[in-house]
Amino acid sequence: MASRHWHKGMVVTSLIVVDDAGEARGDGASQQAIEHHYDLGRDFYRLWLDTRMVYSCALWLGDPDDDLDAAQIAKLAWHATSAQADKQQRVLDVGCGWGALVRYLVEERDVGQVTGLTLSSDQANSLPSPTAGSYGSKIGATTVPTTATTP
Repeated sequence: MASRHWHKGMVVTSLIVVDDAGEARGDGASQQAIEHHYDLGRDFYRLWLDTRMVYSCALWLGDPDDDLDAAQIAKLAWHATSAQADKQQRVLDVGCGWGALVRYLVEERDVGQVTGLTLSSDQANSLPSPTAGSYGSKIGATTVPTTATTP
């Protein structure tokens, strides 16, 4: 069962897992499962992701000369425009992966501060610290703790 909530031109989709008895489950994913899937080292993901390490589909706009990097930038631009993120004070990127959108919003869309949330410690550690270099306090990342329960 999924629900959508609209707020200032942005959509948030939530997903509720329902078991065979029709009861909502809040199991979530175990930390072990998350580490098994995401914390494999960046070298593995560099084999098949673009240079920004975007971990989702790209947006090809019809130019036959576009490569994966260009298509991923087009997707980041589409998301930023759709969310009306340009020059906003703060943006929260839930499921930020390796931070491609986080960096794009700061570098290209003049967002004041972007925080990325991820379940993966490897992904969170790939983002610059809030005191690193030219980003200053514009970028932050944190992992979301998980708890595994059995039904």
